Amino acid sequence: MRTQFGTIHLKTYLCGALLLGAGLLPATAMAQDPASASPATSTKADDPTLSQVDADVDPADEAAEVAIEEAMDTEEDKKNWSLSASVGTRIYQGMFVNLENTDDNLSSPYAADTSGSYSRWSNVYSIAAGYKLDDFNFGARAVASHWLSRAGGINEPNEFRFQDMVFSAGWSGYNIEAIDTRFSAKYDLSVPTSTVSQTANLIVGNYVGLSLSKTFVRKLSLSYTMTGGWTPHSTTIATVDSDVAQIYREDELVGNEVAAVGGYNTEFSLSHSFSASLPVWDKLRASASYSYGSYWTYDRADADDEFSSDIEGIQQGRNYGDGISATAGLSYPINDHFNVSGGISTSQSPKTSDNKGFRFPWWNFTGAAANRSSINLTVSGTY
Repeated sequence: MRTQFGTIHLKTYLCGALLLGAGLLPATAMAQDPASASPATSTKADDPTLSQVDADVDPADEAAEVAIEEAMDTEEDKKNWSLSASVGTRIYQGMFVNLENTDDNLSSPYAADTSGSYSRWSNVYSIAAGYKLDDFNFGARAVASHWLSRAGGINEPNEFRFQDMVFSAGWSGYNIEAIDTRFSAKYDLSVPTSTVSQTANLIVGNYVGLSLSKTFVRKLSLSYTMTGGWTPHSTTIATVDSDVAQIYREDELVGNEVAAVGGYNTEFSLSHSFSASLPVWDKLRASASYSYGSYWTYDRADADDEFSSDIEGIQQGRNYGDGISATAGLSYPINDHFNVSGGISTSQSPKTSDNKGFRFPWWNFTGAAANRSSINLTVSGTY
């Protein structure tokens, strides 16, 4: 188990909070795996493990779920239920440059050679089911990720992982006549079926989203979503069986059989998501989204367990962190049942490593080795 596991937990929750609102996009938006998070880090430092997290928490696009909602809204399809599946591939920017790292201490141990240390490429598979009852929609989604590059994965090369199961309930909303704007709501429940969430000792993930959407001249669709998350855990930090952890220091042992592998888990999150969609030509549609998320760890001062420290000078209280996620892409319905979409996506901290400037949201220009940005292609089918 890598020592960056705490950061991995952090990014999982961050992406979950950021991307829940993106489901309202008429075209494609990135998805989330609300696994678990750990101590919130500030925007002052880059996270080299972000590329590993993205494939685990950004299972392709939310093509399956979006396709279900659109299919049930069409006049041609009168049935209340729908089934959907999608296959997506995500190629990170490290694949397009020759980044060689000859330092074995910094290079990925799973790289076939030093020139492939920062290559990241993954596939994501998703299946979903939905049911519509009057103004309410209910759904369930299962996702699995598979690294195609040897340098990818959290624990091993070419890693295949099941993600958290997500159950959702949404209200199609109320149209505010005075401003011709629709208000809607959604609740997502994530079950800790992934290894990451189980290691973090997540009990369940709860996410509530409130959205406002408006369409101008029947073409340009804009939406804003505020999503709050509460993710209770049975322990305040991630732990794992010492036999599974394999690598740990003595001060990370808790008892004889459990090792502490990360910092404090995230308990609360809040995100603000903005999205836009516009027809380009025929059925081809363009979309873009921007999300800003904040997250808070468990309160260290209130923690009274074997993981707490009474050493003077150790930071107490809640850690805080923030991050941004942005997407841009095109979507085209091949027919009534199949859709293809592609674009770019980026997940990163809003400010540069020196904390002196802001990063461009839709693409990472400060080092391909971080693999913060990727090119995505998704094919989805709905019945």
